[in-house]
Amino acid sequence: MRDTSPIDPETKPETRIANGDGVDRYPIGCILMGAGVSKRFQAPDPGAPVLPREPECGRAEEPFNKLVADFNGKPLIRHAADTLSRVGFRSYIAVLREHETERALDGTPFCIVWNRSEDFFSPSVTIRCGIRALPDDLSGALFAVGDQPLITEASIRRLCDAFLEDPTRITVLSFEGTPGNPCIFPKALFAELKDLREGESGKAVVRRHPDLVRTVEAGSLRELFDIDTKEELRIVRERTPGF
Repeated sequence: MRDTSPIDPETKPETRIANGDGVDRYPIGCILMGAGVSKRFQAPDPGAPVLPREPECGRAEEPFNKLVADFNGKPLIRHAADTLSRVGFRSYIAVLREHETERALDGTPFCIVWNRSEDFFSPSVTIRCGIRALPDDLSGALFAVGDQPLITEASIRRLCDAFLEDPTRITVLSFEGTPGNPCIFPKALFAELKDLREGESGKAVVRRHPDLVRTVEAGSLRELFDIDTKEELRIVRERTPGF
């Protein structure tokens, strides 16, 4: 059963196996990033600035959370989570900000790590929380995003297999030369990921090590599509009936 209690980023959650045969196929940690604030999703127009609202208690709260928006009968984040859960990683971590996102992951193998930072717009904190929560016996860490519902198990397995052929490389899912998510970083770069500056993402590490980057082709361009706005959600729903 999934442990739903908050995990301090300095601790190591127990290893969890998702695949039915009880064997972890990949010595890779899976980190699902779900601590953003969906600023474009709740913005009235693309150029409008988005600030946290003031609740009754006087503390700033996060804007509307797109990851729990319905996508073909399930919360948006649940599609990526279910696909990742079938792959068979050695460890599953979801870095979240809101309890409604946690509820959307009920029944999955993901252990929850809370990003309580007031820096709403910096992915560096989420990355640091995820890396710190991983066990030590890994070759690398796969970073996935929760707003990419069309990613397939086959593409993720292809990405993992390619990484294990040379686990010193940064292995990125792409399509016809365009990089996307997920991305696997080797263990040797974990320290750099933990040291990312405010506002930086994993792309900063990729830029520092272009010689280490290897791309793996996704099954289709639509797998790399992430949903940032309500209009994008509507379009993808219409184009993927019954998905």
